[in-house]
Amino acid sequence: MKKQLSVLLFLLCVWSVVLAQHRKEFTIVQTSIPPKIDAVPTDTVWDAAYSIRDFIQQSPTNGGVPSQHTEVRMLYDNEAIYVLAMLYDTKPDSIYAEIGDRDSGDEANADLFSVEINPYNDGLNATEFMVSAAGVQMDSKNDLQTMNKSWDAVWKSEVKKTDIGWIVEMKIPFSALRFPNTNTQVWEINFFRLIKRNGEGITWNFVDKNKNGWLNQAGEMHGIRGINPPLRLSFMPYIATYYNDNKFLIKGGLDVKVGLNESFTLDMMLIPDFGQTRADDTYLNLSSVETKYDEKRQFFTEGTELFSKGDIFYSRRIGGQPRNYNKVYSYTKENEILQRNPSETNLYNATKISGHTSSGWGIGMLNAITKKQVAEIKDTLTDVTRYVTTQGVSNYNVMVVNKVIGKESYISWVNTNLLIPEQNYVSNVSGFDFKYMLKDHAFTGDAFVSYNKERELSPISNELGYRANVTISKLKGTFRYEYLATILSDSYNPTDIGYLENNNIITNTLILYYLNYTPTKSVNEVTSQLAIYYDNLYHPLLYSRLELAWNLKLLFPSFNSIKFYISATPIEKYDHFEPRVVGWKAKEPTAGYVGAEYSSDYRKKLAFFTNIGAWKASQYNKSSQYFTLAPTYRINDKLALTYQFISSFLQNAIGYVDKNNTNDSIFFGRRDISNIENIAQVKYSLSNNSLLNLRLRHYWSNVDHHAYYLLQHDGTFQSTIREANYNTNVSALNADISYTWRFLPGSELSLVWKRYFYLYNQDVASSYVKNLQNVLDYSQVNSVSLKLIYYIDYQTLKTAKKAIFL
Repeated sequence: MKKQLSVLLFLLCVWSVVLAQHRKEFTIVQTSIPPKIDAVPTDTVWDAAYSIRDFIQQSPTNGGVPSQHTEVRMLYDNEAIYVLAMLYDTKPDSIYAEIGDRDSGDEANADLFSVEINPYNDGLNATEFMVSAAGVQMDSKNDLQTMNKSWDAVWKSEVKKTDIGWIVEMKIPFSALRFPNTNTQVWEINFFRLIKRNGEGITWNFVDKNKNGWLNQAGEMHGIRGINPPLRLSFMPYIATYYNDNKFLIKGGLDVKVGLNESFTLDMMLIPDFGQTRADDTYLNLSSVETKYDEKRQFFTEGTELFSKGDIFYSRRIGGQPRNYNKVYSYTKENEILQRNPSETNLYNATKISGHTSSGWGIGMLNAITKKQVAEIKDTLTDVTRYVTTQGVSNYNVMVVNKVIGKESYISWVNTNLLIPEQNYVSNVSGFDFKYMLKDHAFTGDAFVSYNKERELSPISNELGYRANVTISKLKGTFRYEYLATILSDSYNPTDIGYLENNNIITNTLILYYLNYTPTKSVNEVTSQLAIYYDNLYHPLLYSRLELAWNLKLLFPSFNSIKFYISATPIEKYDHFEPRVVGWKAKEPTAGYVGAEYSSDYRKKLAFFTNIGAWKASQYNKSSQYFTLAPTYRINDKLALTYQFISSFLQNAIGYVDKNNTNDSIFFGRRDISNIENIAQVKYSLSNNSLLNLRLRHYWSNVDHHAYYLLQHDGTFQSTIREANYNTNVSALNADISYTWRFLPGSELSLVWKRYFYLYNQDVASSYVKNLQNVLDYSQVNSVSLKLIYYIDYQTLKTAKKAIFL
């Protein structure tokens, strides 16, 4: 009997794999009567819908037979598509249903169901609508590598647990989708189910882990014909009140979305307000590279996938620090003080238009206008105040034209432009970005030119620079590789609207991958990478670094995982940017790093992540240690506690401290650096649309110098004496409490309290506890705000108006 059962299971697995080799199809049925979205599948209209079955396991056994049965049905009319999912479960009492916040997705300890739709059938982009067994929604814009969960659409869903599993019903309006303007539609589609207690993911169309990506492995949906969707027009007015520094402030504004047709949408933001956006975490940056911050403003995260082409648009520039913010300090004369210097520019408005045509063309345009920013400098003798413009009225513009070529291939033209008429300044970056798929290989690359012209305080400055890179990669199989070569000229500068760590470099990177997703008794997955990095300075052509790095990750059947890291610089390298002066370099000794990380099973109430590492150089007794501990405790389905302890300790680190402009001397310091960060967070979900969130963060950085050097032209260091004190002690404390209630789809009420403390001094002898006590005496921000956003759909207003007059 056991032998027969084994043979049967083997045949089932083989049959599943055979089925998985073919792209599945089904035909959706049109309905004249929309089903009621209540997770009660008694509407007779569902009887006419095609039954979508035969799901396949994606993990842990890629291509295996699912442990539970799943059945999906779909309908459509001129307004929306409708989804019914019967998620059968032989152990309905064991269905996980933690209530996370919106867009938490698989981060919450809950079973999930989602539908992923690509109306353009090109294998490049898709829109996903997901709901958990607790009824929490998640929606995202996906491409081959990432999920943009910051995109939020307005759609309906209901879930219900039963004695045979759980049920999902969805209504996805066509207003939440972009699709080609053709009479007959063929859409890529896939359905995903997560059975959390088993760590089991299943899909309708098989997603082979031995192939790169998942969007390109979707099935097809036929049957949508001749739809005539109503006008897509919605408004999101807001009103907000702030109490800060004993002052009340009331703000109001409006967001507008207009469907220009089935494919293109106009989004407009009038009198924007980002006051409730969580502030960036403070860090002490001693490097020559600018700190890059994530975008948290919804307008600049929603529907912006086209604008990411070429990676030359950094939306944080819009409304960011004025261009001449730091220059103002050098404008002050004797007996003058800088009285006011705004650190951010304010937005007048922002508009974006984006969409795709039926012939594979994608077009995106984004425009934003910011206000003039002025610094105030006061003469302490005459009491006269003068004003210096740090950035005039500015126009930011981004334009993208993208053409899909066949399946998974494209070519794009991208342009960014900044115009500041008052200061006679223009910055322009233009170029091409492409990807070409050939069987199991991908060829990608780009070429961009930057142009910056400035006529501000004195001479005219014209700079023309370029960037080019090419990538060749093998995307299928157990063994894969990727080779990347990049050239950035010494005058390439996209930073007025983009982000760039350094220009004037040539980089070569080769990565070899080993990816084994076949489970055994002892391990579910084995993945490993070997990387080789070789960099040069572009002009003049000089060696920079050679680095080798290897890692190995093991995922066990218990869903615990462990990862090991090793890296080394076998020969000395040169940092051409740390001296902060062109033509200079700093020599760095050979070094090595070892590290490991461990992640426990996050299906359990108590789970944690930890990593530890150590780095050692061959000279100057340079070394460092790193340690992170991040436990999570889920008390119940509504309440979760998380904590992160992140630390790094560097001994005898050598870095830039100052320069003498008179004799071109550059000074470096040898220092011990301690960084400790503690983050505690409490999330309490009152319901699947109501969340209370408390976040407390303390950051401490201590930089203690004990020797100084004069940098030599060959990159070595000569001991010297400096009387100046370059020690630094930074302590920052953030407290954020927010309550959000999504009382209607697209509408929400939010109450936010922010408290921020910041301490900066040179007292490196004080302890961590003393710094935590002292920072409480340096309050910077204490703000309370209440904001109401109300979603108004034109069609809803139209229907309500008819009802009133009938």
